[in-house]
Amino acid sequence: MNQLNNKQLLELIKNDVEGFNAYRSEYTDQEIDFENADLYKANLEVVNLSGANLRWAYLVGADLTEANLFGANLKGANLRWANLKGADLRWANLKGANLKEADLSEAELQGADLRGATITLTKENLEAIKGAIL
Repeated sequence: MNQLNNKQLLELIKNDVEGFNAYRSEYTDQEIDFENADLYKANLEVVNLSGANLRWAYLVGADLTEANLFGANLKGANLRWANLKGADLRWANLKGANLKEADLSEAELQGADLRGATITLTKENLEAIKGAIL
C-alpha cells in the first residue's frame, strides 16, 4: 500500500478501523492530522490514534472503546456522548474539550491535560480522571 494523505486516511478510518490500524503499523512515522475532522458517531473501537492531531475534532457519539489516544492532541474536541471506556488517554491534551455525558469508565488518563474541559462527573469518570492535570 502506498502512503496515504490525511484526507484518504480520514475516509479509511471512517470505513475500516482494522485497515487503518494496519496502515499505522506499516507507516509508524507518519503524522496523523485530523484537525476539525467530522467523526460524528464513528465506530472507532480499538483504533490507534496515538499522537494524532484531533484538535477541534467533532467526535460526538463516537465509539472509542479501548482506543489508543496516548499523547493525542484533542484540544477543544467535542466528545459529547462519546464512549471512551477503557481508552488510553495518557498524556493526551484535552484542554477545553467537551466531555459532557462521555463514558470515561476504565479509561487511563494519567498525565492527561483536562484544564478547561467540561466533564460529566459520574463515579466512574471521577475514578478515571485521577492522575490527570485538572
